[in-house]
Amino acid sequence: MKKVIVLITVCIFVLFSLAWAADEALVVPYTFENGTVADADEMNEVIRAIQAIMNSNLVVMGNYKAPEGITKIFEHTGSSTTLASIITEPGIETWIYSDGSYVEHLTADSPEGTLEVGRREYNTFGVLGQDLTYHPPLLGVDLAGPKEVGKVWGGAYMVKKPDGSMYSAETIMFSILAIEDVTVSAGTFIGCIKVHHTTGAYKAVAWYAEGIGMVKRIGVIGPRGTHGLMELQSLE
Repeated sequence: MKKVIVLITVCIFVLFSLAWAADEALVVPYTFENGTVADADEMNEVIRAIQAIMNSNLVVMGNYKAPEGITKIFEHTGSSTTLASIITEPGIETWIYSDGSYVEHLTADSPEGTLEVGRREYNTFGVLGQDLTYHPPLLGVDLAGPKEVGKVWGGAYMVKKPDGSMYSAETIMFSILAIEDVTVSAGTFIGCIKVHHTTGAYKAVAWYAEGIGMVKRIGVIGPRGTHGLMELQSLE
C-alpha cells in the first residue's frame, strides 16, 4: 500500500512540474484518498496524462532518414496505387509504387539537414516522364539540430525542367505535431516525430523514426488519389 501511495504522489508531482514548465493547463484524471486502493485503470489514466504532457513538449535530436543500402517494404489500405517500397542509396531515394511506376528523389547534405534537390518520375514501363530540379533546394524532414513540437518550416520554390524552363511554382510546408511511439508490422519505434506535410494538393501526416525515416503515413491526397494508410512492414 505504501508503494502505491508513493507512486501516486510521484505521478501527481510530475504532472504539476511538467504542466508548469510547459505553461499548460493541468488536468488530473483522478485523485486518490489516503488509505484507499488505487484502481489500475485509474492509475493508467494518470500515467497517460503524464505521457501526453511529456510528448507535447519533448525535443529530440538525431537523424530521421533511412540509412543507405536498405529497402523499406510498406503495406497499405485504401488505395489501388500507392507506395510499395523505398530504396535508399547515396544521394537518391527511390519510391516504387504498386503499379510499377517509381520516382527517384535526389538529395544532398547541408549544414541545415538533408536537402531535396529534384526528382525523376518514371511510368510503369520505366520510361522517364519528368526530370525536375528544385530552385531553391528543399529542406526536408531530416533537420539538423533539435526537432521540437510546434516547429514549422518550408517555403516556396520553382520546379525547373532540363531545358531550363520553369515548370511551376509550388509551396511545401512541414510542422511537427508530436513526439510519440509508433507500432507497425515492422515493430515499435520509440520517439518518432509526427509531421504534417503539405505540397500543393498533397496533404499527409507521417511518422519518422530515428535512423529509419518514414514508418507510417496517412491521408495523402493528390494526383495519385487517396492513399489511405501506409505502414512499414519490413526492412531489407
